[in-house]
Amino acid sequence: NREKCSPALSDGEVFQIAHSVGRYEPQDEVKVAQPLPSAMGVIEILEAEIRQRESDPKEVWGINYAWPFISKVTGGKQKGELVILAGEPGVGKSWWAHQDALFTAVGSPSKKIPSVPTLIWSGEMQRKQVYRRFFEMLGVPKRAMLTGKMSGRDPETNQLYDHWQVFNEAKAIVMNSPIYVADSSLDLKDARDLLEREMRNHGIEQTVFDYDWLINAPGSNEIEQSQNTSRAMKQLARDLNLSVILISSVNKTGMDSTNENVTKSNVSGSGKKLHDADVIYILTKFN
Repeated sequence: NREKCSPALSDGEVFQIAHSVGRYEPQDEVKVAQPLPSAMGVIEILEAEIRQRESDPKEVWGINYAWPFISKVTGGKQKGELVILAGEPGVGKSWWAHQDALFTAVGSPSKKIPSVPTLIWSGEMQRKQVYRRFFEMLGVPKRAMLTGKMSGRDPETNQLYDHWQVFNEAKAIVMNSPIYVADSSLDLKDARDLLEREMRNHGIEQTVFDYDWLINAPGSNEIEQSQNTSRAMKQLARDLNLSVILISSVNKTGMDSTNENVTKSNVSGSGKKLHDADVIYILTKFN
């Protein structure tokens, strides 16, 4: 220090540098790669899974959608897979995904559909708005909640109405269902921490990100940001064994289309996101 530095560092500065360096583990240690599992080990796991399903065969082997037809066609939402839901603004993407998330969390014991803990990250709506939407889906009129006219007499029919009964029934359903909503801003690098925390605290098995352009992602332009987002979401689905739904939009060509034949090429952002997705849904308006 005194020979090489001019002026020489003080003893306090030397201590701070030594303390800072000491916090990090050495990076030159050799990392031993674990051998790949044998084919027999993987096949035994696969066979055991098939035999287990044989004992209780069913058409939906994944997480049920809110709509039985889609569940039967796809087999349900699969853990470890990425679903992209695209469409132009106002077509109902968020409503579709929120309704599906609510149904997933509620389940249906009479139909032997289990309740599945679900997380919604909402970058567009506040948590309160999302929960108000849940109540609307369960039969409580949105206008009544906003105006405060929850009970009274209908001026047109002259009949008494009381929306509080429906509200209390919906409240019981939502409060007893494992559905969780996060509405704080999100950097892509923090998405893993969010999911791992919710898995530890609430055991989530499915998550919805609403929507991709509101996630702060690295990249010099929108194409790179889109590519980085979809790639990270696919990796998170695989690493954490979660079903991940990523809401996206369509490009200008898709919005300007005068028919319902919007294709995968109309999904906005990088074309590579289409390769990251296991399933792609595109919502369109009927003309």
